[in-house]
Amino acid sequence: MNREDLEHYVLGLYDGDLAALEREIASDADARAIVADEARLDLLLRDAAAAATFCPACDDLVDSTRCDACGAAIRPGGYVVERVLVSNAHGRMYVARDADGTQVALKELAFVQSPTLEVIAAFEREAKFLRALEHPAIPRFRASFQEGTGVHARYYLAQALVEGAPLDARLDAHFFTEAEILGIARQVLDVLVYLQGLSPMVIHRDIKPANLLVRPDGTIAVVDFGAAHVQGSTAGSTTIGTFGYMPIEQLAGEVDATTDLYALGASLLHLLTRREPWRILQGGALDGLDHLNVSRPMRAFLARLTAPAPRDRFRSAVEARAAVDRLEAGR
Repeated sequence: MNREDLEHYVLGLYDGDLAALEREIASDADARAIVADEARLDLLLRDAAAAATFCPACDDLVDSTRCDACGAAIRPGGYVVERVLVSNAHGRMYVARDADGTQVALKELAFVQSPTLEVIAAFEREAKFLRALEHPAIPRFRASFQEGTGVHARYYLAQALVEGAPLDARLDAHFFTEAEILGIARQVLDVLVYLQGLSPMVIHRDIKPANLLVRPDGTIAVVDFGAAHVQGSTAGSTTIGTFGYMPIEQLAGEVDATTDLYALGASLLHLLTRREPWRILQGGALDGLDHLNVSRPMRAFLARLTAPAPRDRFRSAVEARAAVDRLEAGR
């Protein structure tokens, strides 16, 4: 292996893998002589790692902090991106490592034009919410930061990484039982009781199966507080949420303690019936439960969670959780 070949090989190493280089040149005296001729082998490797790595999103060779081919981040804010969890028009969710080697979930907001003051304010609100929250089912806040300006601006939120999969990912291969639905309801209601007990109350506004992650031990984590709203504040009063899961009044920006309860009910219906909740809830009737083996008390519980009028729903997460207690006691 001549010097040019050696340089190309080193540039292709993933993050300067010293062991891989040593294996490659173990029986190549010429290559070992070239390496020995360098000031220090670690300098060669460090330069290679800084110069090039492979994009975790598209596998293209990258020689900067962002991939020119797909725009994915490589080393934002001192974090090293390992893989992409989610990618959409608004940005990406990465698995990354911090300087101590700890894995985090790194949420990135990207823009096709300079972010508006409203968008920046929403990002800052989410960071503020997460920093203040402390519950075992809510990933701990780690950091928030910005890179770039104008159309090149990227905003990042780092949280503790939750190992698990969203509930909606299980719909294709799993039929949820009534007992499982009650277990999910209890865990999410525990989180909502906590949020509603804060002063002022925090409303998630985007409860849905995609934002409910199942950990390996079966416990649920509630994620994505990007739509969260502090009761009584004027900021964020516009329509935010996901169609099919949010109640009709949320379309007008009106939210209260029953908003997340409705979304939970719609989510439970989706899991139980494997049908989009709007198809079941149109007209205010639970038309999708007739063919399922669902008890009458369970139907009444779901109907009250998803009542069209807020006054007909459970008044609070505490009241809804008490209803779960009664359902479980009667099983």
